[in-house]
Amino acid sequence: MSPPNVSPKDFFKYLSGVKSAVTAKRYAEYAAVFLKLMHSGQYQNFDQLPPGTLSDFASQLTHKGNSPSTVRVYVFAAKKYLEWVQSRGVKVTQQNRPELPKRILKQRAVLPTDQFAAYFRQADMDLKEPLRTAVMMLPCCGLRASEIVSLKLGDIFKADVKLQNGKTKKTLYLRLIGKGGKQRNVPLMEEGVEILTGYMAGWRRRQKGSWLFPSMSESAIGEKHISDRGLRNALQSMRESFGIDFTPHTMRRTYITLLWRRHIDLKVLADIAGHASVQTTINHYIIMEPGDTLEAFHNAGSALTD
Repeated sequence: MSPPNVSPKDFFKYLSGVKSAVTAKRYAEYAAVFLKLMHSGQYQNFDQLPPGTLSDFASQLTHKGNSPSTVRVYVFAAKKYLEWVQSRGVKVTQQNRPELPKRILKQRAVLPTDQFAAYFRQADMDLKEPLRTAVMMLPCCGLRASEIVSLKLGDIFKADVKLQNGKTKKTLYLRLIGKGGKQRNVPLMEEGVEILTGYMAGWRRRQKGSWLFPSMSESAIGEKHISDRGLRNALQSMRESFGIDFTPHTMRRTYITLLWRRHIDLKVLADIAGHASVQTTINHYIIMEPGDTLEAFHNAGSALTD
């Protein structure tokens, strides 16, 4: 009996039934890259692969200039591909735990701007709705985990904002009740507006209930929202392949720090964050880097006679 077909094209067909179209396409593309490496090493069968093949894959991707997070995504997809191949009855050499490039951030840090694309890509690949959109929205709105999971459809508002150049910009913002019962308006990053718009017009439009991120538990469909724990577990599931240690609060700091770097007034920033004291925002949510100090100094004027 001949073995089943295990080409990236067949892998894509399988994934299309369990993942989104975008995720299925990306996993298949990464599997094709892995197979190219496999064949370049003169390995035609999966049981001929050395136990360190995934580590070799990571090393080659790194030498080609890929970032640590990108390398981890590719290797993670290759690992999933080999697991699928094995599930099809094909003998596959047991792989050692791959040696991956490390980049660990402390939880009190922020997500670097050059990692945003990888973060969104990984969430899109690994997570199902509504957790996918909830995770992707975290750095776009800076809400606490408890706040974002309990959002309702009625908390989303449209706005026409007048810009300094005289033009009007259409956007979305969130209105919610934070700590102490204080109402506040939370603007969304442009990526967040795009993500939320697609979510509302797509998956969410077909669901019942008033929660923005409804629970998909069979006993609570349409009646409850996703839990804090579920959101944190979703982020936890991304860490191994992404290579960065983060929590929902990391994304909250990321949002607040980005707004600060764009010179939003601290009092306004504290209001957006839902802090009663500006000092809370300064002491715990703004992460300064060496470049921030130099930029602030030279923008203020660096000559004695200015």
